[in-house]
Amino acid sequence: MIKKRIWKVIVMRFAAYAFFACLLLLSGCVLYTEDDRGNRILMSDEEKLGISTMSVQPINEECDDSDPLPCRCMLCENKTPWAARLLPFLSRWLDSSLKGGKCNFSPCNAGTFVKNIMFHSDKIQNRVFMYGHGPSFSSTDSANLYCEYSLQLATKWMKGIGAPPKIPVPGRAMCWLERNVMPLYIYYTKGQYIDESRTRQIAKALNGAGPAILTTEVDFDSSNSEQVEAVKKQILAYQDCEECLTALALKSGDYHGLELFLEDPTIYPNGKNLSEMIDLVGFGFRANDYKTCDVEKIIGENYLFSRQILENYSKPSIWLYAGASQGKNVDGKCTFTAQKVHNFYQRLFSLAPALANSGVIGVSFYEFIDRTGPLPCNDVQNCEFGVMKPDGQKHPEINTWSRLCKYYGTEDVRNPIIYPRNGKSPLCDFAQNFKMFKEVSREVGVTEKGLEYEEVSPTEKREKFGCGEVCVSEFKVPKPDVYDNTGKQLDATAGIDPCIDFPIIDQLADDNDFSAMYMRAIISQESQFDRWVVSCNEVPCITPLGTTMSDICTSAGYGPDCPAHTLGGGKTCPSSKPYFCAYGLAQCIERPGDRSSATDGCRGEDDFYDPFNPAENVCCGINKMRTALESAEQFVNSVKDTLAECSGGYEEEEYGWLTHYLASLEYYIGGERAYKNHFGNFLAQRDDPDTGGKCSGEVDFVEYLKTIPCDKVKDCRKYPQQVLSRYIDAVDNQCDSDCPGK
Repeated sequence: MIKKRIWKVIVMRFAAYAFFACLLLLSGCVLYTEDDRGNRILMSDEEKLGISTMSVQPINEECDDSDPLPCRCMLCENKTPWAARLLPFLSRWLDSSLKGGKCNFSPCNAGTFVKNIMFHSDKIQNRVFMYGHGPSFSSTDSANLYCEYSLQLATKWMKGIGAPPKIPVPGRAMCWLERNVMPLYIYYTKGQYIDESRTRQIAKALNGAGPAILTTEVDFDSSNSEQVEAVKKQILAYQDCEECLTALALKSGDYHGLELFLEDPTIYPNGKNLSEMIDLVGFGFRANDYKTCDVEKIIGENYLFSRQILENYSKPSIWLYAGASQGKNVDGKCTFTAQKVHNFYQRLFSLAPALANSGVIGVSFYEFIDRTGPLPCNDVQNCEFGVMKPDGQKHPEINTWSRLCKYYGTEDVRNPIIYPRNGKSPLCDFAQNFKMFKEVSREVGVTEKGLEYEEVSPTEKREKFGCGEVCVSEFKVPKPDVYDNTGKQLDATAGIDPCIDFPIIDQLADDNDFSAMYMRAIISQESQFDRWVVSCNEVPCITPLGTTMSDICTSAGYGPDCPAHTLGGGKTCPSSKPYFCAYGLAQCIERPGDRSSATDGCRGEDDFYDPFNPAENVCCGINKMRTALESAEQFVNSVKDTLAECSGGYEEEEYGWLTHYLASLEYYIGGERAYKNHFGNFLAQRDDPDTGGKCSGEVDFVEYLKTIPCDKVKDCRKYPQQVLSRYIDAVDNQCDSDCPGK
């Protein structure tokens, strides 16, 4: 089977060479080579295809057109290791590893395009029109199972609601780049935290990873001078990532914003103006945000905006998000039917050749699972833009999207990104493939194929192909007796599937580059996935303020049906005692309306924190765990050499497990007393001269911590092991995970 696929690739590649060589002649270009004296020698047909037995010198081109290089091609460095270049699932002239490389938009014509394929395919790849799915890397990973792993954009919204966005982990970007998938990072804070310092940190973190696309604040207000100046500083800050492509993220149709940035003559300290620092323009649209339900008109307006960007500024563009939801539009005056949403997907796939020839390099769909995207909606319009519901597939949306996505990615119809420099040359459509357009036309005009509603089967997971899941470690747990000795399983209250229910857990964990499966293990430990659980350190006492649970429910906006009303018996606690409670899925101690660093970005549209709201409570828990993990990572990195000094101490494969153990301890206990205050005593007993000197005592820091008595926190030393035991059970036995366990 593998041999058959390799031969198919070889035959198709040869056919492509012949096809493009013919197009080359039709475009008015003449190919020639030179002899040793510099004399021009016209190339034979065989030489044009690169199959001559003669030694062929580098190709030159002459074209009849006044501009010999009227087109722009998106070219990327091919970083694929030699051993992987004959893998049957890679097309040699369409796929390559991008890790550590660069991409650019280079002058080209039919001659240079063929030359790249024939002579530079081991070093250069022509990038093809890309489809992706947001709003997270985990969304891309899940969507790929319904698209035969053919998505070539991995979209991650860097959300900073209430605070600047988190700094992304570069390893996740490199994982995608190794698989020929380009990471797209969308900066979004509702215009509140367009932060130059954080932008620079993001750029530096991703510098060296490869050609990720970084946007400025998406949908910012170009009439707001403060926001405009802040976005200009973002563009400058992104220059710290040498391989990254900077995308100016505007609202669709914002021609004023284009003028402000692409016509600004100011020369900055790096010797460039803004236009020279902006690689492409990004914008997005959701059909239900328009005061019409005419799908053709909505897509047409956005297509026209991309054309204007290209014609007026010679800049390519990218559609950062696109979506349509069955139901009402923004003013409720029209409805998107299932047929219209079906047509929406048909048009976005069938237009691939036209988009690629108009400087649009790709489209990312807004949501994979309904209501996981960050953009606001009003109370009128429908906002379920995904192809999945939280509890399963959506029909006919997933049927249409999945079928067309598979067809585009696997039926050799991908379109190279080649477009006229100024949008007007007729010589730049020589490589476009209209098979996708014909397929949709055939479906509409010939077969009259209707809407489909049957379940769509995902493809079987390929080992090491996913990049959406964050793991505790890339190594199997080296000491199960230390980290997995409690026998705890990932379990939940009746009726809850701990692996997949509450999909907001996966979304929020992805936003923070944190393991969603580990967060599920914490929630299993804390609340058994019961969103109404309230735990107090002395029931029925509730708070030091004497507030009853009934008051807590009422202040959170819940009526008499609030299940938490039954807790506490309506009694109060003496105000002289420091009693406290923990609430909800992640058991954060913040009460309704509380503000703390843990609730930054977690408060709802009304800026009020509700501990019984799953999204807000999980957000609080992840914020605490992410902070604890960063603290643990810094600590472990600072003492690595010391931890590794003794036989039986720590080696590289254990550090991921150790940091999560320590972070969990801090999550449960809090503060320096969790483990940092004990490190000096650990070293003193390990190297005690009275008992034998260097390494004579306990050399495992975790084992030592188990001997430390808890201070007012019940069984605190068992907590991390219980969580890790649940996590290992999840990845080994219960859930669909790519992470190593035992």
